[in-house]
Amino acid sequence: MGQWIETLDRLVWGPGLLTALLLTGGMLTVRLHFLPWRRLPWALGQALRPGRAGGPGLSPFQALMTSLAATVGTGTIVGVASAMVLGGPGALAWMWLSAAAGMATKFAECTLASRWRTARGRGGPMLVLQTGVGGRLGRVLAVLWAAFALCAAFGIGCLTQANALAEIARRRWGLPPLWMGLALAALSLAVLAGGARRVGTVCGALVPVMGLVYLAAALAALLRGRAMWL
Repeated sequence: MGQWIETLDRLVWGPGLLTALLLTGGMLTVRLHFLPWRRLPWALGQALRPGRAGGPGLSPFQALMTSLAATVGTGTIVGVASAMVLGGPGALAWMWLSAAAGMATKFAECTLASRWRTARGRGGPMLVLQTGVGGRLGRVLAVLWAAFALCAAFGIGCLTQANALAEIARRRWGLPPLWMGLALAALSLAVLAGGARRVGTVCGALVPVMGLVYLAAALAALLRGRAMWL
């Protein structure tokens, strides 16, 4: 299975797909007249107001923290470090360029999700494909996207994060991985059982602390590396 995944990874992730992503983001940026860049300060000002209500009982701040909870993690820490080790400092420049172009892609994605969501608040790429594209092609694409997203959620999100925590607990405190898995499952169930409001409340409390700890650790690593270099 490992060889099969490696082969599939080489076919999917490569210069072709990365070029398509950059070109798509660049095209959307120009077509939107650089709107995500121009209005970023205003958007951040609106999102960083915890008292404003919005969505299903969530404030824009809680919604932002919920989104960041799935962003700052193993990929951000290990992925960036691995890219710089393998590709050198130039890899960081490509990350910034991809992020700048990706702002328009994310803006378009969220706008389409809001445009095609249902009266009950359900939305996302599945409904965009099913309703926006329409017809048999739209339904097939929606099913494929949902199936791929489900597989990715287990492989990229749940398994990677849980494995990292279990490995740390095993090496640090000698805890069996099963115990950590059961603890994570119980905590996740306690949060998810409360619906979107509880998810937003927990993320609004934990993610700012997580972000500050992440920035402090990154700064400490840079200072330590500078001291060693000098």
